[in-house]
Amino acid sequence: MEALHGNSRTPKKPGKKRKMNEHEKAYDKRPARKRAVIEGVNAKIKTLKIMAHPYRNHCGRHFLMMSLICGIINFELRIS
Repeated sequence: MEALHGNSRTPKKPGKKRKMNEHEKAYDKRPARKRAVIEGVNAKIKTLKIMAHPYRNHCGRHFLMMSLICGIINFELRIS
């Protein structure tokens, strides 16, 4: 199967009769770790309700609010 994007990786999956070897498991763990961090950040953004509800003010303010919230979360998690 071909990847949808140059930076994306298709995970390996075990079959009914075939188990995954150590190399395939390690191949799957790398994107899973990144995905877990990203999903945690998305959950924090949703907790602050900036993405959970429609934003009804000016678009420029939404970008400013989103940037400030993401900056605070990045500072908290030390993500650069």
